[in-house]
Amino acid sequence: MWGDVATWVGSIGATGALIVAIVLLVRDRAQDRMLEERRQASQVSAWLEIAPPPGGAVLLVARNASLSQVNDLKGVIEDFAVEPPARLETWIPGVPPTGAPIYIELPVESPKEKQRYRYELTYEFTDLNMRRWRHARGTGLVLIAQDAARVDYDVTGIPIGLVRDRRKPDESTS
Repeated sequence: MWGDVATWVGSIGATGALIVAIVLLVRDRAQDRMLEERRQASQVSAWLEIAPPPGGAVLLVARNASLSQVNDLKGVIEDFAVEPPARLETWIPGVPPTGAPIYIELPVESPKEKQRYRYELTYEFTDLNMRRWRHARGTGLVLIAQDAARVDYDVTGIPIGLVRDRRKPDESTS
């Protein structure tokens, strides 16, 4: 009535193999997606430049060579020529994926000739998948938040609040 044991064992084995294959496929796709997101994040960079004299201003330079916009790039500059080290934070609301650098003059003293490495930069940004990344000397690029809050800004660049919901305003909540 129910068939022989060999047929049942073969059917259960085939079903088990199919389930394992599906689980492995889903896991591999998730890993591939995360590797691609990391590759894109690694194409966002920021560094400090010292403009030539006269003036010798210290500039924060940000560049996005990835395929998508990044938001809320925050640069933290530490000055190790003073004790305790001074800390300055600056931000850029968005860095478009043009590959063109964005320059921001920092309100800090230009380093003297023997102070070339006076300042150290750590920067963070949020990608379009709401992942928050940090790049620091010594640790490189690190994912620090999976579902980061995004800060919205008014037309003058002043932060007006955190946004977590990715739906468009016209989408229904049902």
